[in-house]
Amino acid sequence: MLPASVKSLVSAAQNCLHLHIALKAAWTKETSITSNRLPSSDKMIGACIRKAHLGHGKSNKHNADLKKAFQMLQGLKAKKDGDLKARKAEVRKEMTDEEREAMRKKVYTVVWTCSSQTRNELKKKAKQVVEQVFKLNGLSVAQRTEIAGWLLETHSTTVTDGSRKRNIANFVFGGIEFHFDRKKKLDRERMKVEPTEPFRSDCIPELIYQYYGLAGHPDASINSAFEEFSKVPLNLIALSCNAIEAALMEVALHNQATVTVFSNKNFAGKWDGVMAVLETLEDRATDYLEETHELIWKDISTRLNATPDAVEVSGDEQPGGFIPLLQLHCGTSKPRSHSKEPGTSKAATATKPLSSTAKAKPSSSSKTTKNTESAKGKKTPPSSKKTPPSPSKKPRSAGAASSKSRKKQRGDQEDEGDKGEAGGEAGSGDDREGDAGGRSEVNDGEGVQVDELQESGQEPVAGTPTEEGA
Repeated sequence: MLPASVKSLVSAAQNCLHLHIALKAAWTKETSITSNRLPSSDKMIGACIRKAHLGHGKSNKHNADLKKAFQMLQGLKAKKDGDLKARKAEVRKEMTDEEREAMRKKVYTVVWTCSSQTRNELKKKAKQVVEQVFKLNGLSVAQRTEIAGWLLETHSTTVTDGSRKRNIANFVFGGIEFHFDRKKKLDRERMKVEPTEPFRSDCIPELIYQYYGLAGHPDASINSAFEEFSKVPLNLIALSCNAIEAALMEVALHNQATVTVFSNKNFAGKWDGVMAVLETLEDRATDYLEETHELIWKDISTRLNATPDAVEVSGDEQPGGFIPLLQLHCGTSKPRSHSKEPGTSKAATATKPLSSTAKAKPSSSSKTTKNTESAKGKKTPPSSKKTPPSPSKKPRSAGAASSKSRKKQRGDQEDEGDKGEAGGEAGSGDDREGDAGGRSEVNDGEGVQVDELQESGQEPVAGTPTEEGA
């Protein structure tokens, strides 16, 4: 049995190991693999224990119990202050060197057990992501097997770590399309993958979000190391690719999990290969890889209600292998995996300004209102008592002609003085002014509508072709 203080240290160290596997090194050294990227398990565990004992408590001070447990495991290595003889005597009272070594080994073993746990949890979540992103649930077993096999097919690409060539699988890329023939078999001639979009598969940000953002351990999640996750380190991308590959292997082998053990022996070499490709992109297509980091984090952080700063980058680099590094342009078009929002041209088409017919309706109404108010606000001369209703209810051209006709009839039939005739002419003049005022109101109404559309963020029709052509 471990002392209570040591148990607390072990728990904190396990949380650190969860994060270390995600952010720094997913796997450890294997005798069959020659790589400087893979650390030893003891070195990884020791780093996590040292980081755990520096953890802060609620009072924002170092946890005294964790520090004491760490010193107990370290022995003389941690007793550097004060009188040396007194420190040696204190250490002997705690435990002998043999007992300390035995406890240290036990602690290392217990801490390391969580490594396989977090990897298996990640692979299990990757299985759900693969089913969701590639829409495998509605397919037959034969179709699922064919798709998984095609997604696992690899291409040789040039790397810069001295190994010359590494393999990269189809599922890593964006722009993937599946097609079946009339017999419901995979039509390989119509299958598509975009070589200019490596590591822009929907699965990568989806898996990171679902496991480290939602289903992971609370003390080893994105919120517990937000700044580190926001950088989307290469190890996190490579580990996600390993988990997705393991999930697809299960689908291809009809869910035989025992055949595809997500273990250090089976995937340390695969991880090393993915890291080599990522480091090559970092060296020869820096801008593209930086934009890929931004796109992955934007996908994750948007769903976590965060607001990352978008960085626009551009550049061309040297080509090599299946991935055409020279064509990995940045900032020109977003990959298919990040097209969840409608494009600019679609949005412009959906928000076209009102047609001329639609504009005329409110303008006609405003003209009638204007004439009515004008009529109410003026005194009608005695000679205009028999004048027909205002011509504003008729088209403008017809109203003007009828107004002149009525004026002529009144001049022939009514036997009144010059004052009455003058009053009749003034009345017909008011009608024309009202009609002109109505036309002015229509133009004003149209201007208001356009201004309102522009203020609300919509553009006139003339702007649409430009956006579609952009």
